Amino acid sequence: MTLTDLQFVAALGVLTMKLLVLTFGALAITSMAFVITAVCKR
Repeated sequence: MTLTDLQFVAALGVLTMKLLVLTFGALAITSMAFVITAVCKR
């Protein structure tokens, strides 16, 4: 493992984390909106 390899792996890790956060955020927002609409329709 050279330094550039480590930097590449670190950048990949950061990108993966950002993607995971975005995905979970979108899921949370969608489920929240779904719950709100369900409550309002009652």
